[in-house]
This record gives sequence, C-alpha cells and structure tokens, in this order.
Amino acid sequence: MKRFFDILFSLILILALSPLFLLITLVVWLETGLSPLYIQKRSLTYKHRVFNFYKFRTMHLVPPDVNAKDDTITLKFGLDVYVTRFGKYLRRSGLDELPQLINVLKGEMSFVGPRPLQVSDIELLKSDYPDLYNKRSEIKSRPGITGYWQLFGDRLAGVKNMLELELYYERHKSLTLIFFILVETVPVMVFARHFDAIVSFRKEEYLRWENEKVG
Repeated sequence: MKRFFDILFSLILILALSPLFLLITLVVWLETGLSPLYIQKRSLTYKHRVFNFYKFRTMHLVPPDVNAKDDTITLKFGLDVYVTRFGKYLRRSGLDELPQLINVLKGEMSFVGPRPLQVSDIELLKSDYPDLYNKRSEIKSRPGITGYWQLFGDRLAGVKNMLELELYYERHKSLTLIFFILVETVPVMVFARHFDAIVSFRKEEYLRWENEKVG
C-alpha cells in the first residue's frame, strides 16, 4: 500500500508541480550558470542500494581545494558562503528536494523514511561509529524525502540523535505515523523552517558549544 501511494502521488505531484519545476530550474540556471540538477551518490549504508540522489542546485561551484574533512555527518562547515540567495530559500523550505520525486517514482526512495547519506558520510559513520552503522544497517525502510528525524531531529546533537529517531520510525511506522509526518512537513515547507546541514558557524565554535553542553 505504501509503494502504491508513492507511485501514485509522485506521478501526480510531478505533473502538478511541473510549472514550479520549470521556474526553479530557470532561476537556478540564471543565478549559477550551472546545471540546475545536482546529483549525489547516497544510501542508508553500504548494505543498502547506492543510488543517484537528485536535488536542485543551491550553491555556486565549490573550489576543489575547499577542505571538508572537518565536517560531521549531520553538519557541513564552511560552505555557507557558496550558497546562492535563491538557494538559501530552497534549502530552508525544502524545495531543493523536489527532484527526489523522481527517486520515489523509480523505487529508490519513499515520501517518508530515514535520510539517505552521502557515500562519504557512510564511510565516516562506518569508521567512527561502527555500532551505530550496524544498527542503521538493520533498517528496512526505503530512504525518505521527509521523515521523523528530518522533522524532529537535532543536527547539533549529531548522528546518535539521528539514529534514535530513525529507529523509532522503523519500529513504529504505520499509515497513521506516515500521515502525521507528511502533515507536519507542510508548514516546514510553507514557512521555510527547515534546519540546514550547511551552517554559518565554524567547527571550532561547534566544538566549544558541544564541550560547554557536556560540561
């Protein structure tokens, strides 16, 4: 029933939102001069299917010498200066995720489910948090455009918080919970309340905040 819902409503939304797709495509291209569609390799873990993850481009081209080695799995530092003006709105509203309707139609994702990670983050999860990686490997749900952690999680609390909420969804998922998550997603998009992974503060500030919290 969930897969039928995914196919039906992804088709309906792709057709209904096609003018919005075209408008965003045009604005992104005018602002960046680059392909409006941005593609990443993502999955839940290496035990799950790795697929091409589609998003609208929200940043100017990032120079290859930009060092992202200090990034965490849930926070990305030093990239905020490359986010375009329109891209900031897309990221805050979640409209940059609209191309993932194609992923849903292809069966790689669902409307609701755990957040797929970039391959580099999967490697970091596996090497630095092997216990959490093994627990995430047990998740059987398809990755989701929205989900319990995406709505109610705390990126500042790190990957442990992410996994706790993902496992809660995995153990309690039902049509009622899925409907609740979809309803709660609407005001996040309308009022642009999404907490972005790309943050303006530096890694040193985050570590100082984390140490003060622990202390």
